[in-house]
Amino acid sequence: MTGLQQSVLLAAAGASMLAWLLRAPLVPAPLLGLLASASLVIVTDRGDKALREQIAVLRPVLNAWPLASGNLIRLACAASLLPALTVLLGAGVLLYVIDPATLQQRVTSVYAITACAALLAIVGLPRLTARGRVALVVFSILALSAIGSELWN
Repeated sequence: MTGLQQSVLLAAAGASMLAWLLRAPLVPAPLLGLLASASLVIVTDRGDKALREQIAVLRPVLNAWPLASGNLIRLACAASLLPALTVLLGAGVLLYVIDPATLQQRVTSVYAITACAALLAIVGLPRLTARGRVALVVFSILALSAIGSELWN
């Protein structure tokens, strides 16, 4: 079930980013920016939660291995960043193809850096309370949406 959910979230993130960057005519750009930013953050949040649940289930088996499980767990957690980073990379390539000058704008760099920082915070702060995690996700979505709304202004 988790794989299906992650696939749908990844497809939604990619499609909303594509529609936003190509300026789909029927939907307002700020709404597409909000959807793209939310999808990007949520795919990382849900993936990280699912991964940490699996780690909790597999911890007894990992502890029985003759190698340190800490590095393996950190590598697995870092892998939960791959879907969102792939969408961001695809957005960068698309922007390069349709309008290379957009990549030179400060707001594009700020969006990319803020997105990476938000995604790293979601994955890198596993000991947050449930409320803290929700606040981090909501703040990340709002910050990315606010920065993204400036992209086409």
